[in-house]
Amino acid sequence: MGATHKLKPSPTCYPLPRNLLTYSDSPPNPPTPVLLRSRPLTDTEQEIAKIKAELTNSFQLTDLGPLTGILELKIDCDCKNSTLKISQGPYIDLNLDHPGMTDCHPVATKIAQNVELKVPEEPELHDKYPKAIGSMMCAALGTCPNIAFMSQRLSQFTTNHTEIHYTMLKHIFRYLKRTQNTGITYKRNPKRLELKIYVGTDFANREVAKSIPGYGCLLSSGCVMWLSKKQSIIALSIIEAEYITLTNGAKQMIWLCQLFSNLGIDISKPTPILCDNLVAITISKDNPYPTRTKHINTHYHYIREHPASHEVIHNCVASKDNTADIFTKALDPNQHCRLMNILIMGELLR
Repeated sequence: MGATHKLKPSPTCYPLPRNLLTYSDSPPNPPTPVLLRSRPLTDTEQEIAKIKAELTNSFQLTDLGPLTGILELKIDCDCKNSTLKISQGPYIDLNLDHPGMTDCHPVATKIAQNVELKVPEEPELHDKYPKAIGSMMCAALGTCPNIAFMSQRLSQFTTNHTEIHYTMLKHIFRYLKRTQNTGITYKRNPKRLELKIYVGTDFANREVAKSIPGYGCLLSSGCVMWLSKKQSIIALSIIEAEYITLTNGAKQMIWLCQLFSNLGIDISKPTPILCDNLVAITISKDNPYPTRTKHINTHYHYIREHPASHEVIHNCVASKDNTADIFTKALDPNQHCRLMNILIMGELLR
């Protein structure tokens, strides 16, 4: 889910394994291998039983029952309430041993506000730090978007850290122990799936003067894609930083729309991109400040063609309701919990 933004399409064509077959009432002759479909083949138990019986005649199968987990994800499906929840409770509990936090006391906040992390002049390397960082990043990319910001911050000091960095890392694991079973809940929409993305930027990090953008993409009720990553360039103003983040968010939105279209899933359009910077939204529609924005690289103006084509719409959202802030900075406990509730359930607590 959250790791989809890390996957890059490969131009290489690989031979298709022969065991990747899809069921068909009239299979081709001779048999031709085709990819498995991610959409359900049928909705009735009778047809499912028929398919299982016919597949058993050709392949050696083991029926493991309803899906309860895959890779490091725990899956809880509630058919009565039409919800599906993914979490990493067992994985987090298992990896608490890496930083020696098995019997730690859980905490309600991931980190205090206004905490600065600096490159140390005299590193105090800890053997458990790199492995603990890897475990934390796996959780951040899986079902814990609420720790994405601190994950990208602490991972920058993997080979150059001190006891202060390691103490903050252990604090994150104490927070994970409290929230390990929270997960992300997806609810079935009886009508059409709604896709929207929140974008935001923390301007000019004090260390290298680079901004930290973030975005969170919600599908009806839960977050399916998120990012917290330092920008590769130095923006000259907060408007420029937000404008660049808008463009990157739009690219992810278009990619997701194309993905769902290829899967035959109908998405409500235009899809909204929500930002709390009104000037950046204005520039993305009709630039009234050409002399102030003419230095911006051409490819960042990609955002300007989509409102005209009605593929996306740029809306302004109040800063207190912008869930992207959870990916760009440390928040106070109440605001953090409030925005996290939107990410994992799609519900806004007033």
